Amino acid sequence: MIDDPEILELLRDDPELLAIADAIQQTQQAEPGRRRPTWRARAGLGLAACLAIVAVMGAFVLRPSADAGIAGGKYLHVVMERAQAQRVVVSLRDGARRPYVYRDELWIGAHGGVIYAVRSEEGRIVEASRDTASAGRSSLGPTRISPDMRAGAGVNPLVAAYGGPVDAIRNGGHLSSAGPDRMFGHRVRWIVFGKAQPPRRIALDAATGRPVALEYGTTVPSRIEHYTISGKPTLPRVTGRRATFSQNTAGERVSPAGAAAAVPGAVWAGGAVAGLPLRSVLLQRLRQNGVPGWRPGVVLRYGQGAATPWQLTPYLYLSQARRPEAAYQFPGIGGVGPLPPAGSMFVTSSAPEARTTTRTAFVRIQGVYLQLWTNLPLSRLRDVVLRLRPIR
Repeated sequence: MIDDPEILELLRDDPELLAIADAIQQTQQAEPGRRRPTWRARAGLGLAACLAIVAVMGAFVLRPSADAGIAGGKYLHVVMERAQAQRVVVSLRDGARRPYVYRDELWIGAHGGVIYAVRSEEGRIVEASRDTASAGRSSLGPTRISPDMRAGAGVNPLVAAYGGPVDAIRNGGHLSSAGPDRMFGHRVRWIVFGKAQPPRRIALDAATGRPVALEYGTTVPSRIEHYTISGKPTLPRVTGRRATFSQNTAGERVSPAGAAAAVPGAVWAGGAVAGLPLRSVLLQRLRQNGVPGWRPGVVLRYGQGAATPWQLTPYLYLSQARRPEAAYQFPGIGGVGPLPPAGSMFVTSSAPEARTTTRTAFVRIQGVYLQLWTNLPLSRLRDVVLRLRPIR
């Protein structure tokens, strides 16, 4: 008899599948005198063999899985959020930090062949799209997807798991113990699909079977906030565009007064900040595709003066302009991405495994869009920003 409590729990509502698995396991009992595998290993073998045989036997045991039980003409409506540890929003008032939030709202057709998507960053819609197996249409422009299905991701875990863990396994998934036992306050069971790296896997609530988290094409799991059936969506209109090309000149040395004249409202921290002396003030010309002409930008380099600073020595580079220039890594003029709200700054740090830590911060100060590039600790960035004042 199968005695693995997890497998018994998984198959408790599918007596036919449980009976087949149990029969297969009994035929695989070790012969007398031979070493027997552990009870967990035997149960796992029984389940794997059961599913393989059922697949060969056909649909009289398993109902067709292409639509995962979703009615024709309906869509699986999913809302997910994720946050990256390397990107945070910092309050200038009290220094409080919170994750920078990405949100995906998906409507997946019954057979998984059509996906409508609305993607947001920090509450701002940045893309709306409709994708099929071979092509896509996005608010950012047309896309082309490889028609070679061997290059595709295979079954969509969100659709495959619609009926719970049993259906997820029926539709090509397998149990995995690699993920954490708890996700977002739920005790979960992980189901993995395919062999891609990073893995395509979904975490199901161990008690209800409801999807809790998805890890799909990213190492940061998304929290599943909404998961239900709905009709065909109407995609919103997305304003703005993505800057595909930007450029800045190397810059010419100017005095602080010359910088202030070129970029009214330009800020600095005086002759030194955080113990770093001012090494140079540069006036650059900035350009972006789709925006006529050049515009001025100012760069102040503290601690070092080279265009590419040495990472083992402290530095702080301030790049600023009157508009959100793509050359300074803002979304660009008329860009689709979010801008830092008043009183806050966006900060992106290098990955923890990097040998040296660098940070890029974005903030608006009295109508000036300012990028800070530094290897100073995150805890010191707020103090630096609060010390900035207009160049006089």
